[in-house]
Amino acid sequence: MKMCWTTLMVDDLEKSLEFYEKLVELELSKRYTTPTGAEICFLSDGGGSTVELIFDPKVKISNRGTGVTLGFEVKSLDEMMKTVAEKGIKINRGPIVTPSGLKFFYVLDPSGVEVQFVEK
Repeated sequence: MKMCWTTLMVDDLEKSLEFYEKLVELELSKRYTTPTGAEICFLSDGGGSTVELIFDPKVKISNRGTGVTLGFEVKSLDEMMKTVAEKGIKINRGPIVTPSGLKFFYVLDPSGVEVQFVEK
C-alpha cells in the first residue's frame, strides 16, 4: 500500500498556498473548485510526497492543527531558521538536537498545523 497524500483543511487558501510554496518549496500541481464551492490545491515535492489543501467556506475548522505535524527534511537547519525569520514566521518549538544528532524545529502554518523542519 502506498500513501497518496495528506489533506489539510485550511481557513485561508491563499495564505496556506503561499506558505507551502514559498517556505516549504512545494510545487502546485493541480488547483480547482468543486461544484459545491470548495477550493482544492495539490502541492508536490517532486519525489512522491503530496499535500492537499482544501478550503471550504461551508466548513468551520475546529481544533486548528490539533494533533497534526508535517515533517520536511532540509539540507541546513540553520539556513531554514534564517529563512523562517526573514519571512517573519515565529519558531513554535526548538531548535532541538537529539542524542543521535538529529536537529529540528517547528513552526505553525497559517491554519495552525505544526510543520517540522529536520536536518538529518
